[in-house]
Amino acid sequence: MRHTCPSDWFAREGSARSGSRVHHRGARWCLIAALAVTGLSVPANAADATTAPATAAPAVAKPSEVAATAAKATSLADVQQLLDDKKYDAAVQAAAHLLNDPNFADGYKMLLLKAQGHLYLKASEPAATAFAAAARKSGTEAKDAAVASASAELVKRSVHLAYTPKFTAPTGLFDAPAKPEKPAAPAAKAPPAKKGAKNAPPPEVITISVDWTFTPAAKADPIDIVDPTSRVNALKAMYVDQLAAAMPDIKAASAADGLDPLVTALKELGPLSAIELGALGTDTQIAGLLTPLTARADHLMTVALEGMSADQDKIKKRAGETVSAGSRTRYKRGLDTADRNALTSSIATCAQIFQACKGFAAIPGVDATRFSKTGEEAQTVATRATAILRARY
Repeated sequence: MRHTCPSDWFAREGSARSGSRVHHRGARWCLIAALAVTGLSVPANAADATTAPATAAPAVAKPSEVAATAAKATSLADVQQLLDDKKYDAAVQAAAHLLNDPNFADGYKMLLLKAQGHLYLKASEPAATAFAAAARKSGTEAKDAAVASASAELVKRSVHLAYTPKFTAPTGLFDAPAKPEKPAAPAAKAPPAKKGAKNAPPPEVITISVDWTFTPAAKADPIDIVDPTSRVNALKAMYVDQLAAAMPDIKAASAADGLDPLVTALKELGPLSAIELGALGTDTQIAGLLTPLTARADHLMTVALEGMSADQDKIKKRAGETVSAGSRTRYKRGLDTADRNALTSSIATCAQIFQACKGFAAIPGVDATRFSKTGEEAQTVATRATAILRARY
């Protein structure tokens, strides 16, 4: 069946009266009528579609244009201006070019700009890499390095350039640091513990005073990490989450009699020190937790070394005793199986203490000198045990 177009008359009359302009308008109405007859939907503004101006797509700079723009940048201010002008590709290229210049001085700030450019381009992995490189830049202040390393960790833990908090910050967390508490009144100094007294108390009593309660965040909104101002809030949220996850191990380590719980807690607190410094500008809270735990760890290792050293004295003295067998035969007692096992065990324990000291010394915020000294003592005790084992009696 042939459908008669209602606009045929307009088309014919239009050609006679106004030429092609009216003819095209009549043809347009003809198309609309045909669509209606066939049951197809017609846009409400279809009649004006040909008269509305088309929206131009945003211009995409050619690679050659991006490279030419990037080549003009010679300073931090130039790269910052490129970011302000939303020329992110050019900013990243300019930053990379300037960082390859051995005469360029401020590599830390340039790497931060490069990381920011990657974030604007929604490139998470290169952004994290740039932040991490900024943290490792030689000559960087501790606080600046902490901001960069914490930002790198934040990017890795974010999804679609947004960080979703898992816990809510307990009241007062950002108000006052956690401080190691000492006895209110100075007590009289206790006599030094005898060598080998394995249950001797620490030389100074230090307890952890933390009453923070972390509660899971219900339907928390993701926090944007691209905008620098919003990223600060995301860093604080990540710090809260990491601290909440570490609290059970911290409390367990504070009463531990062995090194394993302390190693676990201190390994968790080390990175948290940098995150706190990057998010809050201070590391007093984590330092307040590290101080008593490192003191306890060092005390446990020192007491163990003193105990093994005292046992070695006894074993060496007993091995050198003269034993008579008959009227003319005399010889030194030497080492029995229990002695050899004890010495072998002490060598293995000293090796564990030495490795633990190396690990503790590498944790950010920990007194490396303190554990280096204890590690040296462990080597001395192990060397002495080896000499007693190899001696000829």
